[in-house]
Amino acid sequence: MKPKRPLWAVVEGLCAGAVGAGLQTLFFRASKPIAPEAPLGTFVPPERQQREEEPTQTVARRVVEDLAERGPLSGQAKERAGMIVHFSYGAGWGALYGILRSTWPKLWSPLGAGGYALGVWALSDNLIVPAFRLGAWPQKYPARSHAYAIAAHLVYGAGLAGTLALFDAAPWLGMAAVATVLGRRRPLRARAKRLGKRTGRMLAEARRTVGNLGLNRKTLSELTER
Repeated sequence: MKPKRPLWAVVEGLCAGAVGAGLQTLFFRASKPIAPEAPLGTFVPPERQQREEEPTQTVARRVVEDLAERGPLSGQAKERAGMIVHFSYGAGWGALYGILRSTWPKLWSPLGAGGYALGVWALSDNLIVPAFRLGAWPQKYPARSHAYAIAAHLVYGAGLAGTLALFDAAPWLGMAAVATVLGRRRPLRARAKRLGKRTGRMLAEARRTVGNLGLNRKTLSELTER
């Protein structure tokens, strides 16, 4: 691995972490029929809404409704917000890995990448999640639940390390991997077009408002002169 500037290492790590999060999502979907369920009473959600939410959706709801005081967040909006939290979280861990491996190249080995993925699991599932009341403490889950979570994080680590390897080989290969995994059904051109229409409507509304203000001032001036 060639030495890299810290900023570029962070950018590559962000992209690679998002790819890892995307592959982890695919793993969850593919393994859903065999995913272990926690025994009843393992975790009692402190909030009523959590009973029908994923942990990432709970985080999104707390940020949007409690912190930003906007909302309510429900339905597809909550699902999208939950996915944003999931990918942002994965990208954040990827940025940290990008910095660490540029400082300690030994982390670039398969053993180092796997160890980092296990570290993300240990801190996330066993400390951060229960600390924010998104799940129970680790001793309350059976071994099969931990094994499933470890497998999911190893998939994340493989996507993270694989994408960074592509960046090392050729930056365009890394960007191609990011575009492939993170690509949505709707093309970017359609999104840009939709955003352009919204912006156009907002500008038109602003022009009408300004025009009405100008007309009202002119009318008021005429009445004053009379």
